[in-house]
Amino acid sequence: MSTKERDAKIDTLIASFLVYNKEFEDQVFRPRFKQRLGVTDAWAIEKSSRVLDIGCGQGESALTIALELGPAGHVTAIDTSPPDYGTPHTVEQSHAYISKSPLGSMIDFRLTSASSFLNTTTTPKFDAATLCHSAWYFPTPDALAALFPTLASAAIPTIYIAEYNLQSVSMPSQIPHQVAALAQAMYHRYVAAVSELLPLNIRVAPNIDTITEAAGAAGYHVARSGIITPDLDYHEGKFETEYVAGDRFTARVKEKSLPVEQEAEILARAADTKRAVDDLARNGGGPLRSMDVWWAEFRRKM
Repeated sequence: MSTKERDAKIDTLIASFLVYNKEFEDQVFRPRFKQRLGVTDAWAIEKSSRVLDIGCGQGESALTIALELGPAGHVTAIDTSPPDYGTPHTVEQSHAYISKSPLGSMIDFRLTSASSFLNTTTTPKFDAATLCHSAWYFPTPDALAALFPTLASAAIPTIYIAEYNLQSVSMPSQIPHQVAALAQAMYHRYVAAVSELLPLNIRVAPNIDTITEAAGAAGYHVARSGIITPDLDYHEGKFETEYVAGDRFTARVKEKSLPVEQEAEILARAADTKRAVDDLARNGGGPLRSMDVWWAEFRRKM
């Protein structure tokens, strides 16, 4: 895909998406759509496919997939978020805006889980399912593992996944993002035990091996895979790192009244994040970068 073609696609996606202001458009959504176009280009889903997009959030992945499928394709985008979740606009507002856009007729949004949606008698057949930066947000490892037999039972032959490569980084400037993600995953693991419903940020954060093993247990194997290194203007890693290294995360940990050992362990990870940022600056490692993104196509004999 040429730069000119990519930029034209980003313009189309932005025109179909509810953007809060120009600053958000330039700093968040244009880089985010560019990264998702890189993912969908690597996936190379067959045109005109019927796709189930799992964990669609506010709809960036669903929009990008719909654009790449063409007018004969269709995306059913599902998410378990409550309608009023999200900032600067809610999931409900975002989905409503997209539905009225030029790409809206190709997308059907549902606020439901995969198991609830697929266990109905009226569920359409799908050619593929996708998880674009959504595997990290499942509430528990068991919930993620249970997804794959659910998709197998629904006779979905192909699953496309894109997620950060937590197992290794390709450059020192990605280490702060890696450490920040581990800190948030630890927070969720401990706080979930006291039944907090987390409204945002990373939850399970499974690594590549965990995802591959869970898919394999349901009969899916990796047919193709690769690594994408996000561009410097893609600031998701910076946002996550600033959150963990800042006062807001520390205050959030302390207000939960966790056991002393658990609180100390989480705060130690937060300190590690701050130290990784300082080390990067001290060693001249350049600007902080988001971790590499691992993508894969899983297939199952039906």
